Order: sequence, then C-alpha cells, then structure tokens
Amino acid sequence: TQNAIMVTTSTSNKSRRWPLMIDPQGQALKWIQKMEAKVGLKTIKLTDPGYIRTLESSIKNGTPVLVEDVGETLDPALEPVLLKQVYTQANRTLINLVADTPIDYDPLFRFYMTTKLPNPHYLPDVCIKVTLINFTVTMQGLEEQMLGDVVAIEKAELEENKNKIIQSVASDKKKLKYYEDQILDELEKATGNILDNQNVIDTLKKAQTTSDLLSKRLKEAEEKSVQINQARLEYLPVATRASILYFVVADLGLIDPMYQYSLDYFKKLFKLVVESTKDTLSFEGHLNSLIWNITEVVYVSISRGLFKKDKTIFSFLLASQILRQAKAVSETEWQFVLRAGLLSKTEDEAGVPVPWISGKAWAVLCALQRGVPNFQQLQGDIVRRPELWKAWVEQSTWGGAKALPGEHKDEAGQVLAPNWATHLTAFQVCLLVKVLRPPHFVFAVLDFISADLGPRFVDPPPFDLGTALEDSNAQTPIIFILSPGADPAALLQKFAAERGYSGRMTYVSLGQGQGENAKKAIEHGKKTGDWVLLQNCHLSKSFMPELERQIALLSSPHAQLNAGFRLWLTSMPSDFFPIPVLQNSIKLTNENPTGLRANMIRCYNDIKSVDVFPASESFPQCSKQEAYHKLLYGLCFFHSIIQERKKFGPLGWNVRYEFNDTDLDVARQWLEMFLSEQAEVPWDALNYVIGQIVYGGRVTDGWDRRTLLSILTAFMGPQLLMPDHTFSESGTYRSPPMGTLESYRKYIDGMPRDDDPEIFGMHQNANIIYQLQECSALVDTVLSIQPRLTASATGSGPSPEEMVMEKVREFEALCPALLSMEEAGPTTFRTMENGLPHSMSTVLGHEMVKFNKLLARIHSTCAELQKALKGLTVLSEQLDKMFSSFLVNQVPELWAEVGYPSLKPLAAWFKDLVQRVEFTRVWLRQGEPSVFWLSGLFYPHGFMTGVLQAFARRFHTSVDVLGLSFEVLDMAEEEITGPPEAGVYVSGLFTDSCRWDPETRGLVDSVVGESYAKLPVIHFLPEVNHTIPDGWYACPLYKTTVRKGNLSSLGQSTNFIVAVEMPTERPVDYWVRKGAALVCALND
Repeated sequence: TQNAIMVTTSTSNKSRRWPLMIDPQGQALKWIQKMEAKVGLKTIKLTDPGYIRTLESSIKNGTPVLVEDVGETLDPALEPVLLKQVYTQANRTLINLVADTPIDYDPLFRFYMTTKLPNPHYLPDVCIKVTLINFTVTMQGLEEQMLGDVVAIEKAELEENKNKIIQSVASDKKKLKYYEDQILDELEKATGNILDNQNVIDTLKKAQTTSDLLSKRLKEAEEKSVQINQARLEYLPVATRASILYFVVADLGLIDPMYQYSLDYFKKLFKLVVESTKDTLSFEGHLNSLIWNITEVVYVSISRGLFKKDKTIFSFLLASQILRQAKAVSETEWQFVLRAGLLSKTEDEAGVPVPWISGKAWAVLCALQRGVPNFQQLQGDIVRRPELWKAWVEQSTWGGAKALPGEHKDEAGQVLAPNWATHLTAFQVCLLVKVLRPPHFVFAVLDFISADLGPRFVDPPPFDLGTALEDSNAQTPIIFILSPGADPAALLQKFAAERGYSGRMTYVSLGQGQGENAKKAIEHGKKTGDWVLLQNCHLSKSFMPELERQIALLSSPHAQLNAGFRLWLTSMPSDFFPIPVLQNSIKLTNENPTGLRANMIRCYNDIKSVDVFPASESFPQCSKQEAYHKLLYGLCFFHSIIQERKKFGPLGWNVRYEFNDTDLDVARQWLEMFLSEQAEVPWDALNYVIGQIVYGGRVTDGWDRRTLLSILTAFMGPQLLMPDHTFSESGTYRSPPMGTLESYRKYIDGMPRDDDPEIFGMHQNANIIYQLQECSALVDTVLSIQPRLTASATGSGPSPEEMVMEKVREFEALCPALLSMEEAGPTTFRTMENGLPHSMSTVLGHEMVKFNKLLARIHSTCAELQKALKGLTVLSEQLDKMFSSFLVNQVPELWAEVGYPSLKPLAAWFKDLVQRVEFTRVWLRQGEPSVFWLSGLFYPHGFMTGVLQAFARRFHTSVDVLGLSFEVLDMAEEEITGPPEAGVYVSGLFTDSCRWDPETRGLVDSVVGESYAKLPVIHFLPEVNHTIPDGWYACPLYKTTVRKGNLSSLGQSTNFIVAVEMPTERPVDYWVRKGAALVCALND
C-alpha cells in the first residue's frame, strides 16, 4: 500500500521525479499494467528500436508509458522526461524530447520504469532524477499472497467472501468520505445563520442516516472478516512453507546467473501441487500432505536445473531455512556454521588442554559452549575423556552421529556428560564436525538433510527428458545449462526419435550470422509443431535480445501455436542470458559422469565395435586385434583418470583442463592408424602424439604436462600386453582379458563405485584434501548469498559496526611502521670490489618498496574506514567492501591488490604480515641473515635471481650457465650460526603430499592425516652447468597451495618459484603422480 501511494504521488503533476521501481518478481509491472490498461498504457523497453517514437506519441496524447527491464544506467535520451523539462510557449506546454525539436506535452502523461535487477547499484546522478521504490516481495507479503492462493483453491467461497468484504468496506468508506466532503462544501458555501439554511440541515440529516447505516455495515463486515481470517489462518503453515521455499529458490540466482526463477513460475508450481493433492486424511493430515508435497515438488523441479555441486547446497538451504523459521535452529547456531572464526576470541587459543586440538579449533569450541546451551559440558568432557574424543576425531570414515562418545558418569552415578549422539540435534552435530572433523562436514550435512527432510532430498532425481517434456508446453522453452565437455544434442536426438520427432527437429548452432536462421526455425516450428534446438546461446550475445522477444511472442494471447511445438536451448552459464527467459523456463543440467566406473561406462557406450583388425594380422608378441583391445582399454582408462584427477584440485592439476570425448575419439583414431601401419607397436610415437598433441595441446602448465605424460606411460606401454596386468598395487583395477564389447561393458560395470586414491597414484591424504575442499566450497557458497551480518544476528553482543571498528583499531595499532633506509645497518647496503651494489642489497631494496606500499595502504584505509563508521566521511564502495571483508574474516580487496599471494584468512594473514615485515626489518638493521625465510619474502622470484647474480659476480661467471643444487641440512635453524661459503640457507618451506625423512635423507610418503610437513633448512647452492642427479625428483616450489597462477612471459606460472631437487628411493613417476610439491605458505 505504501509503495502504491508513493508511485501515485510520483506520477502526479506536483511531483518532480518519476518512479523507478525495483521489481524482480514483476509485481509492480502487473499492477501498473492492470491499473493503466483502460487509458491505453504503452509498455516499451530501452532495447526496442522505435521506443522514442512510442514515447513521443504518448507525451503528445497524454497516455501513460511503462519502461520495463531497465538496467543500472538510463538512456541519455530520457533526460528531458526524467527532469520534466517542460516549458510554456505561446500558450502551449512543450518539451524538447529529441534535440531542439519541441513537441506538445499533455499534463495527463505519466511515466513509469521498472527493473528486474534484485539489487541494482544506481549512481547518484540517476538517483537524484527518479523516485526509487522497492517492490521486492517480503516474507510476510509473500506469505499473505500464498495464503490467498491456497485458500482460493481449497476454500474458494471463503476467499471470495473475503474479497467481497474488502471491496464492500472500501466502497462504504469511499461513500463516507463523499458525504463528509459534501457537508464541508455546504458549510463553506453557507451564508448567514446555518440553522436557517435548509440545504445544510437536509444534507446533515441524510449524511447522518447514511453514516449510521454504513457504520453498521462496516462493523458487520469487520466481524465477518475476523471469522474468515480465523478460518484462513488454518492454512498458514502451508503458506509459510511456500514462502520459505520461494526465498531459498530466489537466492540460487546469486550462486549462478542461470538459476533464475520467477514468482509466477513458482506460483504456478504451488497451485498445481495444491490442486493435485487430494486425500481422505484428517484436516491436519491434509495440511501435512500439502506441506510435504509442495516441498518435494519444488525440490525436484528446481534441482534438475542445478549443477551437481549445487544440489547439496540447495537441500542444505531448504532444511536449514525451514528449521530456522521454526526456531529449531537458532540464529547463533546458523552463524557458527558460516562465521565461526568471527564469533571466537583470540585469547581462547592459548593454553589448549589437549595437544591434538589446534588453538583455533579450541577457541571455536569455547565460543560454541558459550553460545549454544547443548554444548555446555563439551570442553569438560573432552578434557576428562581425551582418548575417547581423539579416537572419534581421527576416524578415517564418517560413521555417523552414533559414533560420538556416549554418556559419562562418575563413581557416584552423577552424569558428567550426556550421550552426545542423542543429546545434540542433527544440525548441532554439523557444528561439532565442522570444528573437529572438517573433512567429514559434508557427510554430516547429508545426514542432517536426510533426518530433517528425508532421504529423497539427498539423492537428486536422475536426468529425465520425459518428465521435462511433460511439464512443458509450446510457450515454455526448455534450457540445457551446459557444463564443460557435456553436450546433450545426441541425447535429445535419441529422445526425439523415441517420441516420433526424428525427422521433425531443426538444429541451429548459434554464432555469427545465425540469428535469422534461428528466427525462421522458430516460425516454422510454431506452425508445424516441430521441435527446434538452438545450440550454444552463450556464443551469440547479440541475438539474446531478439531471442527474448521471440519467446515473449510465444506467450502472447494472440500467438498461434501448434501444441506440439517445443523450443530447446543450450547455453553455458552466462550473465547476459535474458532473465525473463530463464525465469519462466524449465531448466536441465547434463554433466559428465563422476567416478572412474561412470567414466569408463561412458567411454565404452560410445564405442560401436572393438573388432577392428582381422585375426591374420599380428605383432611379434600378440595379434593386432589383442593389442588394440588392450591399448584401447588402457586409453579409455587414461582418459577417465585425467578427468577424475580434477576433483583433487591442485593435487590433480595446477590448472583445471576441460578434456572431452573429442580428445578420446581423436586418440582412438591415432591408435588404430598406428597399429594398422606399423609392424611393431610404436610406443614412442603413440605416447608423443597422444600425450603431447591430442591431450597435451590443452595443457598450458609445464608441470601439468609432466604429470600427463607420466600418467600416460602407466596406461600406454608394453606392460599392457602382459597377461593379468594390474593398474594398481592392490590389484583392484586390472586389464580385462580379451573379449567382446559386451564383455568389456560387463567387466566395467563391476568396477568399484568409490575410487581409491591409489589408482590415481595418490596418497590417502588426497581424499582428505578433497573432502576439505568440498566443506570449504559448501560453506563459502552459502556464506556468499547471505545478507550482511546485522546487530540482531549477533544477539546481545556488539553490533557488526562495533566489531569491525574494534578489528580496525587492533590492526592499526599492530600494523608495523614503514621500512626506512635510515634504519639500515652499516653492512646492509654494501658494494662489491668493482663498485657494483651487492645483489642481495638490491633484493632488500625491492622488498622494502613493496612492503611499504602495502603498509601505507593499510594505515590509510584503516583511518578512512574509522572515519566512515563514525559518520565523518562517506562510506565509499571500496570501503564498504572492506567492511564486508572484515565481517567474514577475509583480506580486503584494497589490501590484496597491493599485497602478496596468500590464501590465509584475515587474522592469520595480518599476523603473517607482521612477521614478514619484522624479518625484513631485522635484515635491514643487521645485514644479511644466516638463514633466509623464503616464505617471508614479498617477491621470491627476485630473491632467486639475486642469489644467482651474487654468485656470478663473486666468481666472475655468467648467470646464463648457472643452475641450483640443493642440500637439506641435518641442523636445526637455531644451530646455524653463519651463512654458507657460497649460496644461501633457506627456511620456511613445507612439503605437500610428501615429507622429508632425516633417517633415509630423502622423500617419503606423508603421515596419514598430515598433508603438509615442515621441511628442514635447505642449502641453495648455484652451480655451473648444473644437471639433476639420477633418481632425484624435481619438486616444484609454489607460493601457495593453490599452485595455479598466471602464465608469465617466460612460459611459467607466476605462482611457481623454482624446482627443488630432492633425493628419493622411489621412482620419479611415483612422486609426479602423487602431485608432490613444496609450498611457501599454508592456508591457515
């Protein structure tokens, strides 16, 4: 009502600004179209070619204009209208709409604008020209709408009576107002004694009589309204559940721009479920049926259009939001899932009573015990029963909540701790697991979803074109949201044949110049009922506005459509895909299978025949047919392995490559050609063409190329032709005996469904890393779509502004002063005998410049943010982002853009920065350290160049002929009293997926559960014409654990520093496939 009043006021002649309505659900659009329909409303878009002519005509004729779907900027051509630059000339009211050409301006003209953007950012020059009105639906408002919809279906007469009463009350109040105005008018006109004025007396009597009658009717209407509302409120739980579901669905658009659903689409779904729910249960049972049917149908309809990684997130959001609304999950518990680090206190990190819990985790447990009543006895129980809790924490498998420690009593029988499995809710178990067993957090979440909503919400519905077709109609397009390497065209072609449309489907692959062909195909399909598939919409940005118009025409009341017509679209996720099309379409995702077994099934389903060579042709060791069978299986296994390694993140590949079925098809053709043309199997040629060209052509990182070729040798070598060859040490994966195509498919179907890391050549810790990535991705995604933290969310504690202010002051106080040349010691910036500056002095100078730039930025932005929070200055967009980063414990973008690469959260990052600056300051004051903390340097590449250059100048040799040799020292860093004779000692490095064994003095496997280990001090010694010793592993050293960086001009990743050569008793390929590396900095 308030919004409607503001719109009406803004369109009056007294107002100086026209309304711009934020209308993501289209409610304002419908209201205005209904309200102004009788006076010839014109609806236009700024993308329409002739919208200025339409606007000009409406201004002249005094008809209203509605501009829909405006963006964050407005066309400058609208300036005269927005500013109401109207003037009078020769008794004519004019406005110059185009250039200096005046046109007549009718005072009845009204101008409306709407935008579908849910959270638009309008610049001040737009805001001062319009009246911004937010029509975004609220939870309470939507609840009322849904209540009306469900009552209109279930108790139609109830809703009709309610609407009649509303209209009757409005009409009676209008009449009362009329009589009041009439009395005032008569009194104003009256002259002399009022008591002698018969007209006034008659009007008063009539008004009194009518008023009494109307008052009586109003009272009766209000009594009926109360009765009706009481009856309607019985359906409130259904409306509440529908509102929760809609807002969860609406938030999905923040995860991926393709996850857009309109309120109209949701309401249609809601009404369909209510109408189809017919049961003979009691009223309470019927309400429960409605609630769960709506929940299930919404889940099935929406999840089929989500990528696999987002389906669990969707289920988690559904379950948690339902419980939050029911107060079964408190706001404190919800914040602990998302922002546990923000709610903990730094002082709790000291004095942890058990050695196997980190200080950070213990601080969160302290906060959990303070904030959630059910955890009151947790810390005491951990201290009393440390071994029991340690066993639970270190379990390699999830085991469920039932594995939690049970009840604990003292000798007198008094309960010291409850049975945690039954004492905690499923959501609270998730909190505990996130703190103590983060690798198993996703498993705990799945248990929570299953306990709250049921097992169906854990296992998404399978890909089903038939159901999608049944749910669609000629007006509703079906969109395939593509993932890399997946193409649903073949599936759709097969499905079309099954439905009798094999010759009635038109394919148009969108791209340059294909727009007209697409329009013709749609027009033809509308008449004949044929199906039309427009492929790769993301490659035709310019055609998207036309596609939106074409689909809008399908829903036109005048559209003539054959009921059999269907429009199918495929697109990668794109932010320019038309929102109205997305909001009112059926969406499907078709992703590549996950798991070795699923990938192998896919590979062999695409193979038509394995009998390529005649039995008479053979190689010296076997027949060509047998060789082809063995090598084809090895090739498919290799293809599946490199696909599945992506799930391990940086351990699998530094860069995520999109290998696809085309690569396998080309490799298979090369295999057939080589085997048919050669007298012996050409192993070198096969490995080169397949590894370096077919698959290697996609690989941009040199270390990834080494990994690819190493994996290929395991699945494309002479060993494959040996009988009973196994691909893994355990023998779980092996090469099947020669047989038919069906026998191979049957053998593959019996492969394990869960992949052991050993088949990838990886350590058991790789699974832990993968699970931690899944945990982090789930929490980060949910956090990214949450509204900013407010004072109500923090309970009785400090407000977000107070929390950030405290952090800013703390950082400002702890932030080191800038490094100054005046602090330099006497030997710091020394020169060599030839007068040239020492190379390491140059390195220090560069480090000082970079650190000072970062420190200056921190000092200035902390001061600016404090002023903004006090209201002394404007909170700019960048400072606002900085404020938001502080709330989620992330490094602000303002700092990161002048900082060094780091994956640490804000608190750990700042502590690390202080230590780095302190190291540099000690170097500045005391001269070169005995041991260089490589991880503490801003630019390690410059340091490596300085080491080589210093050696070259000292020993008068060329830098170009120098390489580095490496020796891991037995001494601890504290025992080293001076620098080496040549080269440098380096510390601060960590091993990733391996560790250094001082006994064997070489690389060995990591300890289970410990992916990273500290490396002792290493001696980096430059060496002329250096070559790597036989059997040593070239271990790449990276700045961060993510490993990926930008490709530099030298062809190396900017994250890569140097290859550190390490002795090992294992073959080099063993460590290559494990992804063994060194890193400078960990993530915490």
